Amino acid sequence: MDSPVNAPAVSVVMPVYNGEKYLRESIDSILNQTYTDYEFIIVNDGSNDKTEEIILSYNDNRIRYIKNEKNLQIVKSLNRGIELAKGRYIARMDADDISLPRRFEKQITFMENNLEIGVCGTWLKTIGEKEEVWKLPVIHEEIAMQMFFSSSIMHPTVFLRTAILKKLTHIYSDDFNKAEDYELWTRLLVKTKFANYPKVLLKYRLYPEHGTRATYINQQKDLSNTIRKKQLEDKGISFNEEELSIHNRISTYTYEYTEDFVNKSVIWLRKLMKKFHTRKEKRILLLKIYEVISIQTERNLFISNWRFLGIARQREIKLQIKLFLKNIKRQTIKLLLNNKNK
Repeated sequence: MDSPVNAPAVSVVMPVYNGEKYLRESIDSILNQTYTDYEFIIVNDGSNDKTEEIILSYNDNRIRYIKNEKNLQIVKSLNRGIELAKGRYIARMDADDISLPRRFEKQITFMENNLEIGVCGTWLKTIGEKEEVWKLPVIHEEIAMQMFFSSSIMHPTVFLRTAILKKLTHIYSDDFNKAEDYELWTRLLVKTKFANYPKVLLKYRLYPEHGTRATYINQQKDLSNTIRKKQLEDKGISFNEEELSIHNRISTYTYEYTEDFVNKSVIWLRKLMKKFHTRKEKRILLLKIYEVISIQTERNLFISNWRFLGIARQREIKLQIKLFLKNIKRQTIKLLLNNKNK
């Protein structure tokens, strides 16, 4: 697809529904980007709060305001925004997050210098419920391998080549509303290469997992389980219901702290290793084995009368645990190196 003459390089697509609380901060973070050749498509998805008032308060010709007369939800709103996009890149944004000032500058430079990359995310820092930095896999092979467990591209950080999206028969799928990005990534993985820019370029808002948010998370997990199952089937990996359950538990870190679960998890992950052959793929799987073993070991080493021990003894045990886990990681890496040519 050729971009129209004088079209902006980037189309920022941001749906919003009743987002008055954080909307102005999100809009400002886009309008204050150091890179300025973009249009900002804001899709108001039938909001009944002050969302429209906030959007209309801006006098910036880069903003294209689209209003849904009723709430169509995120999938239809995203598809509508992308359909209207004129830029050769789509940049995603959510109405409660904050893009750092050089986000677009960094991502478009990276994409222009790496023409084989069709989807580019970034690292991020969480805000709200807790603050931490999420460093996702950087290169395509590791991103693709991690996708068998969870989405390794964070949706509001993404830059995509518009031409790739518009070749699809459909972009975001209504069948996967709440996990629409994860499902789309699994389809795009066979059409283009992925990358994560290894710097924090977005602040990503987290919320407490209770009430309606907890319901949302549970629905998202169910859809993600369906996506994982399809990926395994497409890869030709056979599994029974117990193995699928173990795979989903590993993917969502909902471990059972039993020796039986650890043993079955390791057996399953070793089974997966037979289907993947590159060093980078094996590295992801070996680190999963390390995670399962280390969490179980740490739990078991904390004895039941912990609170009755003196501070010195507690520190001694913590040091022993740290050294033990370090040794497990060393052995994992050693196993990886021994398997690199297999």
